[in-house]
Amino acid sequence: MDLNSWNTFWLLCFGLLAILIVVGNTLTIWIFLKQKQRKRTSFLLISLSVADLLVGLLTIPLFIGAYEASLITVDTVFLRVDVFTALASIYTLGVISLERMFAVAWPYRHRTLKLRAYICAIATPWIMATIITVLVFTLNSVRGLLIFCPAAPLIVMCLAYYVIWKKQRSSVGNQNQSREARLAKTLFLITGASILTWLPFQILNIVLQFGVTENILYSTLTILLVRVLQFSNSLVNVIIYPFRIPGFRKTLRRMLRCRQRFNDRAPTPAVSSSWNIFWLLCFGLLAILIVFGNTITIWIFLKQKQRKRTSFLLISLSVADLLVGLLSIPLFIAAYEASLITVDTVFLRVDVFTALASIYTLGVISVERMFAFAWPYHHRTLKLRAYICAIATPWIMATIITVLLFTLNSVRGLLIFCPAAPLIVMCLAYYVIWKKQRSSMGNQNQSREARLAKTLFLITGASILTWLPFQILNIVLQFGITANFSYSTLSILLVRVLQFSNSLVNVIIYPFRIPGFRNTLWRMLRCRQRFDDPALTPARSGSVVSLKRRKSSNFLPANPNQEIAL
Repeated sequence: MDLNSWNTFWLLCFGLLAILIVVGNTLTIWIFLKQKQRKRTSFLLISLSVADLLVGLLTIPLFIGAYEASLITVDTVFLRVDVFTALASIYTLGVISLERMFAVAWPYRHRTLKLRAYICAIATPWIMATIITVLVFTLNSVRGLLIFCPAAPLIVMCLAYYVIWKKQRSSVGNQNQSREARLAKTLFLITGASILTWLPFQILNIVLQFGVTENILYSTLTILLVRVLQFSNSLVNVIIYPFRIPGFRKTLRRMLRCRQRFNDRAPTPAVSSSWNIFWLLCFGLLAILIVFGNTITIWIFLKQKQRKRTSFLLISLSVADLLVGLLSIPLFIAAYEASLITVDTVFLRVDVFTALASIYTLGVISVERMFAFAWPYHHRTLKLRAYICAIATPWIMATIITVLLFTLNSVRGLLIFCPAAPLIVMCLAYYVIWKKQRSSMGNQNQSREARLAKTLFLITGASILTWLPFQILNIVLQFGITANFSYSTLSILLVRVLQFSNSLVNVIIYPFRIPGFRNTLWRMLRCRQRFDDPALTPARSGSVVSLKRRKSSNFLPANPNQEIAL
């Protein structure tokens, strides 16, 4: 794979970075808000985390969108958001350094500061970032000065930390002053690491702004690596806080500690006795993989040039799996976190519905494959409405069964037998295919049908294996076979992970078994050079690498010299 152009590798790389930034900074904000002895300095750190969070939520997705969509409007929005979040971050770091200097150099005055002083300190970076961004993109005459905007906070930071260093050397200080100095050192580390991650990007901006190396071509690989380094600036505080701030570390440890929430409950609703951050991240990552994988799968089937009608059944299966990632797992997590019966109730209904839709769709697919292999002529003459009915049937049945189960308590115990019908159908269908294949030589078309049937048999088998432990546990508890035994939350959570990973089975198997799917995926992965003559527009840490489009591009702006931000 050629890394010197935008492709799926870079898409995944920036996507994963955005997820880490969002998860890390959300966790950081929550920890600071959960601390019992909440210091006012924490609100400045929360403000910094919000600026970094916006990089993961807005800047990186817009950066990806600018490459993927190749639209000037996306570029324009990205450029403004990128500059704004960058300036908000660096100016907040400047304000934090001043607050630390004030705490170490004038501790008494610092302790008597009123709340409005902190409100002003938090608001100032955001107001300045807004004003500068608006001025830069409305007055072209000042755009070149954007590279100097970070200079003021950088000078302030250097002076502030120099004052702290001098003050610490000249005075012994009490315990409180030592704590303030330690926090100042921590924030100095964060500031230093932020500058290091941002510096290559800023140097490249300055070099190109002044045309120092105007005859040298910069590879896309260089620009993308600089971008990764720049965006990873938003992860610096997340990594340093646990090692340097004892209060942060203690709160994080309390979150990681196992805590008993519910007792004596079956694994069908959300159970929670040893739920902690590890499981939160585990199920969160699983949900992201399911959503991402099944979205790509649906898109690949829709993009195939020779789209077979069987593909629509596979798309329906992917939609059912997609709903697991979009609804079932987030509700499962919320049921553990919120500990609310209402969330449990909603989760239970969604979980049953998506599970039934998935397994009944697998049953319909097995019947369709049997029909294609055993009666190929009749299969080829099937009308479109037959496929529409085949797609709709599992969803209708899943809806009816779910409604009946949760409105009529008398039939709720029958839930464990609902998957039996499609399982029997699948066994019979694949047995017919196996018998038919053994008894007939078959032509090339029949061989293709047999190969697809084998692929779908593998998917069905893998799905059953991932889902079986959960179903066995349900049956055991339903009939009270082991009423005197207690089940650990670890066992239940592992069974849940296995059950939900069922929705990843097709995503993993399709590329290895379906040539058409693999070819379309390969076209997506194939490196394609979209841009040349990379040039960087002036900005800072969240600021902007811009690339001039090829002159043949359909997206070239009215002014050929206009830079389009990427």
